[in-house]
Amino acid sequence: MPITAQFDTLGGPENVKLIDTEVTPPAAGEVQIRMRAAGLNRAELLYIAGHYLVQPPIPEAPLGAEGAGEIVAIGEDVSDYSIGDRVCVLPMMKGRCAGRSCHSTLLF
Repeated sequence: MPITAQFDTLGGPENVKLIDTEVTPPAAGEVQIRMRAAGLNRAELLYIAGHYLVQPPIPEAPLGAEGAGEIVAIGEDVSDYSIGDRVCVLPMMKGRCAGRSCHSTLLF
């Protein structure tokens, strides 16, 4: 079962929890990625502390704004990618991908 990094208490990285996550099939325009690497960057440390420009949705605030892996499932209307493609994700505040499907326009 995939693991998602999230937090339910503001503070530092010690509040990050790794939890098992159910993954639904990708919707139209989305792909599902098996993440092989994920970053915890300065912006996310500010997010965890409650000092970022967007306040986290407590409880269960997600992390995983950037990462890399390979596509394992593709939704309808995705023609630029194939299962097995290695991709990099950088949503830049447009969405999150950790443990979930991700819109294909967020990939590089």
